[in-house]
Amino acid sequence: MDVLDVSRLRLLAELRRHGTMGAVAEALSYSTSAVSQQLTKLQGEVGASLYHRVGRRLELTPAGELLADEADVVLEAVERAQSAIDNARGEAGTVRLGVVPTIAWTSLGDIMSVVERDHPALRMSVSTYEPESGSVALANRNLDIMLMDEYRGMPRKRQSGLVRVPLMRDPVRAILPAGADIDTPPEDLDWVFEPFGSEAARWALAICREQGIEPTVRYYTPDIALQRKLVQDGLAAAFLPDIIRRDAHGYRAVPGFPDDLYRTLYAVTRPGSSRRASVETVVDVLRTCISTRPVA
Repeated sequence: MDVLDVSRLRLLAELRRHGTMGAVAEALSYSTSAVSQQLTKLQGEVGASLYHRVGRRLELTPAGELLADEADVVLEAVERAQSAIDNARGEAGTVRLGVVPTIAWTSLGDIMSVVERDHPALRMSVSTYEPESGSVALANRNLDIMLMDEYRGMPRKRQSGLVRVPLMRDPVRAILPAGADIDTPPEDLDWVFEPFGSEAARWALAICREQGIEPTVRYYTPDIALQRKLVQDGLAAAFLPDIIRRDAHGYRAVPGFPDDLYRTLYAVTRPGSSRRASVETVVDVLRTCISTRPVA
């Protein structure tokens, strides 16, 4: 058997993760036909069927599962080797950072300023992601670091093969809309939540229901700055993290909610690149710029 093509092995590993040729193509910026052609070539090289259709999805055969396991090992080894080569150049290189929108609004300017001032050989590209899509982009090797959040009592499912670095604990408060009477029952308020069905929205709803409240959610948006604006304009109550409330506005908490609500902010990397000097540098910058209280 000829030496297997690493790029084809990656396609097989991604097929196991995504389940369709189209999803693999979208994740890796290929055409669907190119993915199909390359996986067909891989089957020919191996001399065995690697996947079969089950409904609308493709599932790996036992041979495909074995090869996908080895593909993950090979891809991590290649990434470790590339990291070792990169480390010979010190911090030079480009780091692709994904951030949740809260951090983009509040801390991105500080992060970029520190990188440009203290690490001039390092270059960064930054994209905003919701946590779910960001973790996929990281696993697909479209990002080097994803800065994510996780709400108290609602831990995210940890993807195997990813490394988490806790950065800070960010208190979250239920905040009254400006001008609202402090005695207004929470169920009589209009609320703004994260997008319907998101983990943050499910968390907020669960917190309300723990207090015996069925909230009237009039607005759904991932834009944390818009959520804050709706509060400041007196249009909605919201669960706002401390990091977004550091302005001159006089925020007032909705009475009756727990005062120990929080989310944890953490950086996620892949094992193969986590020791890369440039990646370690950016993680240190993130810790410096957004950590106001260490995670217990």
